[in-house]
Amino acid sequence: MARAPTYSVAGKDAVLATMHGKERAIGPLVETALGLRLRLPSAFDTDTFGTFSREIARAGSPLDAARAKVAAAFAREPDAQVGVSSEGSFGPHPSFPFMALGREIVVLIDRETGMELVGRHADLATNFDHATIVHPQEAVAFAERVGFPSHGLIVIGAKDGRPAADRFLRKNIDTICALSDSVAQAIALCGSAHVETDMRAHRNPRRMRAIKRATIDLVRQTGALAQDAVVRDSA
Repeated sequence: MARAPTYSVAGKDAVLATMHGKERAIGPLVETALGLRLRLPSAFDTDTFGTFSREIARAGSPLDAARAKVAAAFAREPDAQVGVSSEGSFGPHPSFPFMALGREIVVLIDRETGMELVGRHADLATNFDHATIVHPQEAVAFAERVGFPSHGLIVIGAKDGRPAADRFLRKNIDTICALSDSVAQAIALCGSAHVETDMRAHRNPRRMRAIKRATIDLVRQTGALAQDAVVRDSA
């Protein structure tokens, strides 16, 4: 019996919907293991699909956001045959709410066939954390706990114990001096400061590792799909 062709994206032109350096985690795997020819979309702004720092709320689920990123990347790169994107979410573990859980998905969509594959990874190895600060020295102690400066921080003004990004927001903090100055400004303006880990991939190596693991799962999904086609054909 003739063997049916297995699913493959090898040799196809692909666009990766990112602006935060995720090509470092995703690119080598999908290029080597899947044979994709990967590129980034021109002038692409993923912040329009939601920001961790609260300026823009994410609409829908993480999968909805990942699909929307691919659709926007296809619009930017109309000759791309495959689109790839990722999305992360962070919060209390459903069974152990005192522990933070990080979830990552990496989505691959084949425009020609309509095939959609999703790689997933979830673990507790995230530094997702935050603290309300009333003195700059407290921010230094928090920073030491979460791996700063290799892992970035964001400072937001806090009003009545809640983040107020519309009052004060400072990103890309990478020195103790900048951290202390930002916290002092937020306290002067709002009474207290909300300091949190920067969960953007390019400012969070732990998250980048999780994205890589989700990409490995995506590669496995592609291999499993190909193997399943062979099994069905031989049955």
